Formats: sequence, C-alpha cells, structure tokens
Amino acid sequence: MFPQLKHKAVSGTAILITKSLVFQVFNTGSNIIIARLLIPQAFGVFAIISFVVTIFSFFCDIGLNIALIQKQTEPTTPELRAVFTLQFLLSLLSSLILWLLAPIIIAYYGSQLDTNTTLQLRLLVLTLPLTTIGNVSRALAERHLQYVKVTLADFVNLLLAKGLVIPLALLGLTVPALVISDILAKLGSSLTYLILSPWKFGLSIKWKELKPLVSFGLAYQLSVWVLTAGGAVLPIYIGKYP
Repeated sequence: MFPQLKHKAVSGTAILITKSLVFQVFNTGSNIIIARLLIPQAFGVFAIISFVVTIFSFFCDIGLNIALIQKQTEPTTPELRAVFTLQFLLSLLSSLILWLLAPIIIAYYGSQLDTNTTLQLRLLVLTLPLTTIGNVSRALAERHLQYVKVTLADFVNLLLAKGLVIPLALLGLTVPALVISDILAKLGSSLTYLILSPWKFGLSIKWKELKPLVSFGLAYQLSVWVLTAGGAVLPIYIGKYP
C-alpha cells in the first residue's frame, strides 16, 4: 500500500508542476490576445466584481471539502450527500445575499462603476452554486491523489474562461464577455468533475453525518476567513480609490 501511495504522490507532484507550467503559458498567451480585444476598464470592472464574488464563495464551504480530503476513513454516501446538500444551500444563501447587496456594493465604488455593473455582478453570482456542484467530486479526486482528473477539470475551466472571451469580444461585448465566460467555465469544470469523479449523487441533511466534518472544517475555514479579511482590505481600498 505504501509504495503505491508513494508512487501516487510522486506522480501527482510531477503532474502539478507540469500543470502549473502549461497553464501559465496558456494563460499568458490568451491574456495577450484578450488584452488586444478589450479595453483596460473592462478588466478593472471584472476584477472588482469577481473579487466580491470570491469573498462570498468562502462562506459556501465552511471547510467541508478539506474535511472530506483529510477524513481518516473513506467518506460514506450519506456523508457525501450531506456535505453536498449543505454546501449547495450555503451557496444559494450566499448568492441571494450578494444579489440583494449588489446595488449597495456597486454604489460604494461610486463613479468607478456604472449601473450596468449591478446586473453583471448579479449574473456572476451564478458561479457560486455552479462551483458547488463539482465540489464533492473534486474533494474525492484530491483525496485519492487523482491529479490527472483535477488537471483535466481545471483545464476545462481555463479553456472556457479564456477561449470564450475572444469570440464574445469580437461580437462587441466587454465586461459581459468576461462574465459569461466565467459562468460557463465554472459550469464546464463542475460537470467535468462529476463525469471524471462520480459519486452517488443525492440530497440529505443529517446532522449526525455532518457534525464531525463541520467541527473539523469550520476550524480550518475560520483561519481562511481571517487571512482573507486581512488580504481584502487593500483590494477594496484600491478599487474605490484607484
């Protein structure tokens, strides 16, 4: 068992290094092309609204993914269903709160953002539940060190996020091109995870299954929230006072 685990760890490390290099080249090349098609302001607006969505995404997980990965015994189907259900409900709640707060958030940035940005932020909220759909499958793939699957799903995300912007930009879209591409990228990535790392999908919300996972995950997520809160001060300030 240990030689097999060692082999998975070594091959996984090699895959992640290769992935990082290939993704960096692809990302740089696509950004050069996209930069020629979109005005700088579009990137700035998208950076602000995607940052806001990222902040809210931290409240959709509460450390349940890392709890599944670190769990000493293999997660049971009831546990997987309970984790998925809770994450999905949290993503819907976070989406609703952000959808309601969108006008206030956009107003905070004043003249930096126009009224159309409220709609764009509300559309980007869709990425929260869409990402949650593939979370359990991703956690299982990482738990079993199946980094080829993780890499393929992440590549689908990158390919759609960057590749779709180009034709949409050629059609005359600016910020919406980035928003639509990101939404479809999250959907594509989640579906890829579900296909490559399937599990017995279902809904269940039993506290008995969730309690040990929440106890472990919440302690981890609290540290993430603290770090995020500290790192969020500068982007929030720069976004308002460029």
